[in-house]
Amino acid sequence: MKKAAFSIRLTKEEQERMAKRCHFEETQLYRIAALEEALAPLLRAEGYYELLTGPESAAFLPDGTNEPCRGQSGAIGRIRRQGRVISKAERRDQTDEAAGRGDSPNETAALCAVTLGSGIDDMQALYGGAEAVMDDYILECLGSALLEKAYEELADLLRRETGLFLNRYLFPGSQVELTQIAEIIGRLSSGGELIPISYNKDFVLTPKKSVVFIGILGEKKSGCGICADCPKTDCESRVETSGTDDRETDRTETERTKGSRAETGNYSYGYQRIFGRYGKE
Repeated sequence: MKKAAFSIRLTKEEQERMAKRCHFEETQLYRIAALEEALAPLLRAEGYYELLTGPESAAFLPDGTNEPCRGQSGAIGRIRRQGRVISKAERRDQTDEAAGRGDSPNETAALCAVTLGSGIDDMQALYGGAEAVMDDYILECLGSALLEKAYEELADLLRRETGLFLNRYLFPGSQVELTQIAEIIGRLSSGGELIPISYNKDFVLTPKKSVVFIGILGEKKSGCGICADCPKTDCESRVETSGTDDRETDRTETERTKGSRAETGNYSYGYQRIFGRYGKE
């Protein structure tokens, strides 16, 4: 297992993009900037990873890994399209197509974990305990945006170390079994140094702004983004990839809030999250 510490901050443009995704008003940008400034000394952003090749990677990867991601094919993959796991013979037939996308027939995979540390959890607990729900929600959104930047830092690190691109993100509970959280964390901690991420019986991670996943590496950069294979198409933070290049577009306001205002009035999705969390109407 290898680890790296990341120094991450949002640029002004990234703060504005986060505000747009989470439906903040322009007048709240100053508060977003102030809270990120207060949060900065508490962040302990770190990445942990272990490279796997050949038989080792096959043990962690589901059949159908070489299928095009949603960003390339407009579908999540044959596993979800047809509701079945593809056979090894079918997978071999896809090898040539996979090679054209930059994937290796014998995938190089990386077991990965990323965390922002417990500081943001403590800060949220402080604001939540004081019922400062707006600041608490801003911190939640900042944490998600900063975690996304930590993903990018890890991808850049893997690129420098291996010469390969981190093209796919397979998340436990979505593209692979939820129980693989235990296997990934166990493998990353097997060298005698425990990573600072734990899980409970329901596989909820601590610190909260932490994630584990299996990364698929390829020689050519694909058009798959971090959200490409995720089935949560109603997520307010979802970023869609356009074709096979690097262009990314946020989902439209209509797509993000479709059906929600009819159920909860004219509140934005961000306010619905606040009210839902605290049980207020």
